[in-house]
Amino acid sequence: DRTLRYPREAAELGEQGPVTVRITTGADGRVRSVELRQGARSVFLNHYSQAVFRGATLPPFPPGTAEEEVTIDLTINYILYRR
Repeated sequence: DRTLRYPREAAELGEQGPVTVRITTGADGRVRSVELRQGARSVFLNHYSQAVFRGATLPPFPPGTAEEEVTIDLTINYILYRR
């Protein structure tokens, strides 16, 4: 949550919509791979949704967890609110 932002270029163009990415992380929390599963019509939203997780570290697995990695499908809903 702390690093996720609305891409400036997409906001300026009024682009919005859902993007689904598949994230695979190791037991140490390091993201091993990021794959675009379902993109929006915006190249900016699609690119950013992957880039924010590349090289990231998520919380490590609890001690005693048998799995060495986990795969998560995450949907990010980009919605612009006009003032």
